Amino acid sequence: MPNSPPPTRDIPAGQLTECLLWLLATVPVSRAQWIVAQLTERVERKRLRDIFAVQTMSENEVLATVGGNNFGAAALAVLSPAGAATLLAISARDGTNPSPTEVEAQAIRAVWDRLQAQLAAENVRFVQASSDSSDDEARLAQLGFQRLADLALMILEPAQWPKLPAGSLTRSTTENLDWQVVGDDSGRLVAVCQVAEQSFAQTKDCPRLGEFRSAAEIVAGYRESAQFDPSLWHLLSVDGEPVGCLFLTAHPVGDNGANAAIEIAYMGLLPAYRQRGLGRVLLDRAIDTARQRQASRMVLAVDRENCSALDLYRRGGWTEAAAETVWGFQISP
Repeated sequence: MPNSPPPTRDIPAGQLTECLLWLLATVPVSRAQWIVAQLTERVERKRLRDIFAVQTMSENEVLATVGGNNFGAAALAVLSPAGAATLLAISARDGTNPSPTEVEAQAIRAVWDRLQAQLAAENVRFVQASSDSSDDEARLAQLGFQRLADLALMILEPAQWPKLPAGSLTRSTTENLDWQVVGDDSGRLVAVCQVAEQSFAQTKDCPRLGEFRSAAEIVAGYRESAQFDPSLWHLLSVDGEPVGCLFLTAHPVGDNGANAAIEIAYMGLLPAYRQRGLGRVLLDRAIDTARQRQASRMVLAVDRENCSALDLYRRGGWTEAAAETVWGFQISP
């Protein structure tokens, strides 16, 4: 093992291609597609300054070359809303060493330390990452990331949508209900954000996230996201009292954006209104919205330990398409 960590350098956005290609060659195809989508979004919004990359180097030359045998390591992250960032990929390899575990660990630590310093300079305090393999998990744990939740990624095809009349609430409760779309109403936006923040109390969906982010920061992340669309945010009231929220996101399919997939980004209820059939109300509203928008399908992610939510989705015909583990890292001020 080298006596000192390998030197590293920041990769400017204009020189990102080689680093990106090298990283993409080290991950599964599905993960590579996700990484490209994240970067494409920033490029389309002209937010190249939100992309951060670090790579090992030798004097003035990058070592991690596509298809080369030289030792190298690289890390890639993007800024997320509300003082957060997402680690897209971090990897290393040593073409000269048949058992490069210790060498790789040192190189990964070197690029991560430099990347972490970059993010801290941007006032990032929370970094999220995901894993879908034991190698990813071991790497993130070694860097000090904490496991937040094991997620089931689920889909619901139009053929499985319940046959509710367009614009209906649900038939699963007798509560005196009222729905409001947030739209451009600033008062409703404030109200729905307040309900969302309060709904994190005693949550069973990724509760460990609360150790890293306040409820206000989590909601701000949804609100400041590039995908935020207030016409897809809904406020549920019972007897005139706001009690629940539903945040949907449209993911366009094709060049014209038609037949987007609708994601249930978040839905929550105040603690006092749980176990009253209102979870089904929120879900029915989401499906009804997807139907009206002629969505191609519906998607969501749910914590595997949230058994009641999993049961609700499975009974509704949702099927698991993939799985991943979410991790968190707190950058000290």
